[in-house]
Amino acid sequence: MDARITKHRLGNLLSYDWLKILATVAAAIFGLSAFFTMVRARPSNGQVFDFQTYGGLTEGEYNYRLTDALESMFSYDILQTSNENFKSDSNGMQVFTARRAVKTGTVIVAADYSASEETPSPFASLCEMGLVDEGTDRERQALFFDVNAYLSDTQKYLSRFFSDWEHGEAPDKDKVQAYFSEVSKKDKRFRSAEDKEKGVELEEKRILKIRDDYLKVRTAFENNVLTIRNFKTEQGEYPVGIDLHGIGQIGELFTYQDSEGGGKTDALSLLIYDNGEDSVRNKYEVVTLLAYLLEHYN
Repeated sequence: MDARITKHRLGNLLSYDWLKILATVAAAIFGLSAFFTMVRARPSNGQVFDFQTYGGLTEGEYNYRLTDALESMFSYDILQTSNENFKSDSNGMQVFTARRAVKTGTVIVAADYSASEETPSPFASLCEMGLVDEGTDRERQALFFDVNAYLSDTQKYLSRFFSDWEHGEAPDKDKVQAYFSEVSKKDKRFRSAEDKEKGVELEEKRILKIRDDYLKVRTAFENNVLTIRNFKTEQGEYPVGIDLHGIGQIGELFTYQDSEGGGKTDALSLLIYDNGEDSVRNKYEVVTLLAYLLEHYN
């Protein structure tokens, strides 16, 4: 049987079957794409770090550096980052509301000021949208952590892995392994025994980094470089803001304009979203963000 591929036979094949060949190639590409989509690690909400700014803040000259830094500053467990600025106009509010409806957001920076008696502060707008816990409804979609409670919770979290979390050189490996086995059950990156072993090593590094970064943040609070800003509403005051004013060069990232104009930073505060179960992992990475800001802009 003559099965040689000749120029004539190849020409006939392309002339009569080109549509079938094209369809076969397209089907193969689609199949491969679907396969890799199913097997790749898809980040949970706790593996995403969304940095937001709100209320018409102006991006500083070096804000782009923050976007780049977010991609590399966190542990292995943060698979996706974003840096998004919401304007204080109606379009910005709509986008912001849509994001929060699906609990998008890890932290947000806003300015606690009033431009005039007729114009409420951005913080007041946040409160009106139900983003501040007024002590009556813990089932709201979007609340902020009490800063004191957040700092205390982070210490308790670290205490799970160290006999002396402040001075211990390394966390207890058995405790890290047990914790990693629990949190990585649905993580497709760690299926084989070898991958799980590497995952435990990554988790140990993650916990060590959070400990080291937290110590830097605690020192900044002790030295009043970082302070707690109370969020004032008609119902009372709530300690949900971390005042960034003491970070001397924070204006390189963002500023705001009050009624007198000009780029100002004295009322900038960072708030940490309480997204319930979705906050279990990435909320501890916030100390890494704060440590980065202290190191690079103070």
